Amino acid sequence: MKKIHTMTHYATTFLVTLLLLTTFTNQAIAQDKAAEKHVQIRLVPERTVIAPNDTIWIGIEETIDDGWHTYWVNAGDSGTPTKADWDLPTGFETSEISWPVPHKISTPPLTNYGYEKKVTLLQTLTAPSKLPEGPITFNVDIELLVCKEICIPEYSTHTLTFNNGTEEDNTAYINTASNALSYSVPWYATFGEADGKLVFAMSRPEATFLFKSIDQNRPMEFIPYDWGVVDNSAPSNVTIEDDTITVRQKRGDRPLRALQSMRGLIAYYDEHGKYSAFEITANPDSNATSATAQASTKISANSIETMNDNGYDAPETKNTAQTNAQDMSVLLALLFAFLGGIILNLMPCVFPILSMKALSLCKMHGKELKHARQHGIFYTAGILLTFGAIAGTLMVLKAGGAQIGWGFQLQNPSVILFLAWLLFVIGLNLAGFFNLSVVLSDSKAAQKDTAMGSFFTGILATLVATPCTAPFMGVALGFAIIQPPVIGMMVFLMLGLGLALPYLALCFLPKLRAFLPKPGVWMERFKEFLAFPMFLSAIWLVWVYTGQAGDDIAMIKALGGMVLITFGLWLVKITPTAKGTKKTVCDLFAFLVLVLVLTIFMIDMKSRQAMEAIDQHIGQASLEEDFTTARYEELLASGEPVFVNMTADWCITCKVNEVVALNTPATKMLFAAQKVHYVKGDWTNQNAEITTYLDKYGRNGVPLYVYYAPIDDSTGQRPEPVVLPQILTPGILKDTLTNQNNP
Repeated sequence: MKKIHTMTHYATTFLVTLLLLTTFTNQAIAQDKAAEKHVQIRLVPERTVIAPNDTIWIGIEETIDDGWHTYWVNAGDSGTPTKADWDLPTGFETSEISWPVPHKISTPPLTNYGYEKKVTLLQTLTAPSKLPEGPITFNVDIELLVCKEICIPEYSTHTLTFNNGTEEDNTAYINTASNALSYSVPWYATFGEADGKLVFAMSRPEATFLFKSIDQNRPMEFIPYDWGVVDNSAPSNVTIEDDTITVRQKRGDRPLRALQSMRGLIAYYDEHGKYSAFEITANPDSNATSATAQASTKISANSIETMNDNGYDAPETKNTAQTNAQDMSVLLALLFAFLGGIILNLMPCVFPILSMKALSLCKMHGKELKHARQHGIFYTAGILLTFGAIAGTLMVLKAGGAQIGWGFQLQNPSVILFLAWLLFVIGLNLAGFFNLSVVLSDSKAAQKDTAMGSFFTGILATLVATPCTAPFMGVALGFAIIQPPVIGMMVFLMLGLGLALPYLALCFLPKLRAFLPKPGVWMERFKEFLAFPMFLSAIWLVWVYTGQAGDDIAMIKALGGMVLITFGLWLVKITPTAKGTKKTVCDLFAFLVLVLVLTIFMIDMKSRQAMEAIDQHIGQASLEEDFTTARYEELLASGEPVFVNMTADWCITCKVNEVVALNTPATKMLFAAQKVHYVKGDWTNQNAEITTYLDKYGRNGVPLYVYYAPIDDSTGQRPEPVVLPQILTPGILKDTLTNQNNP
């Protein structure tokens, strides 16, 4: 029976691992079918007539939803820049993207460089000496990442046609867009490091009119083209002293020796409030050992004569993101991944698991070195296998066009829910609610042939590490994603090796175990203490899940699942003391609870995909509106059908009705087909307008559901409103709308 119990545990661990990897895949595929576009793309050519050898500008206009943002060529701490992949007729060529000056976008603890509301990226299109007859059509695939609290990759294909018989001149638009670009200055500049800060120094030009036009009351910002050279969240200290302009900013993780030169923007507001920037390229300064790096050569008068309308030559644009990736060597990426993996052991999700595995070695004696090494090898194998599986999945999906990377799976609420439950279970185990000795810490188990337990612990450690990013990891994994599969896999496996190293070293080097404390009662207390970081991590993930899920029932699903899991584990806990029929009943109930929890998880994942598909089909038609008296009266005056839902978070009946009848794909489709305005009043906190509405229908509580049918064309009057039952079903909703709309 014990062997069967152990085999059941292994099978369950394998099942949830496979389920999680499957969810990653489904989530990436679902992203390609994202229901709502947060960025609208429009192509604007300088003109629609093109002649042989012509070079014209093309604007890629991004209109971005409020609160969302896209990224500059150096995205900052996270994100990826917009990409344009042109399908060009023979002989045509396009330039790299010319990027408007970005803004700093702070989403603590991250800081990014990008764009909000509206931006126009520019590219040039050059025609060959001989053009084909008739219209010339170009297709471009736009790939971008748009972020708010979450990040969503968006893809779209657009067509541009020239010489089709109509002439359109957008020169004024292109000129306006080009004014948002930075301008280059031919000054001598150097960069170095002093006192933990980047020192970027340049000579002050003769053209002092530039600095007289800067609004000195607003801070200037240094925005590097090269990733990792500064702490993006730190302020830029830009000073103008004597003949030198100096930028000092806290350093980032990337070694400066990896750079042969450094390109950056100095962004500022002028006296008229216009946001602008000049661009400059600096060379390494080997003498930058003090707080100020002196620059020497001044701008010549001839340089000023060649400046354009902005004052300086427009910069040449190149694909800096690609250059940055190439700047990092494979060895440096492997080192960063290895260091990041080691530090990952200190994260609150992983540290308790490592600690218990390490303390399990305290009870092993010298003669058990063979067993210790076996456990270390199997633990490492579990980690490497899981990292390899995740890396392989990411690379396959990336090759298929999906915009994903480490952490993108956490944009899927179902993955977050799974991890919250997993960390909760680990916390219960550490707290002593149930004993999973075959995996974590029991020395008797460690003395037997249970190395497979360490293998599955390695898998577990990797899974709980997925919400975390340690220092050095971001740089290394960003490098891995854009490399050939072999190199990318090496980086991921090196990250896994770093994660496994501390326990592996303890298993193979007995002298290191001498530094571990002696066994005692304190070990049990320490194990119980380690449960609390797990519980806190689970709470954080539940909070993330409820925010991502965007529905009122998310918290109930998350916490209800935890209650069911606890009940199932309690049944397993009492099973060893049960006998005969009682034991069979306990085992059966425990199995049914497991099935129920997995059912909740699968329904959550499938229903979310179904709702996304419905939203894509019906667009904005069924979005709910918040109840206000003014909006309610406005909708009634319109004569269109209106459904009012009065609810509250503390109303269990309300939440059940929303899950069963209201927040379903069928109801969304029904409301969209009947063109029903869905108005929702939240009475969780006191609201005088909602109270007045409830009084109107003789109610002093919620729920209350009222349907207002559209105006009858024959009478010109709206039928009497229908108050629906407090217990709703999809059938009641359908019958009410059908009967009222077709009397």
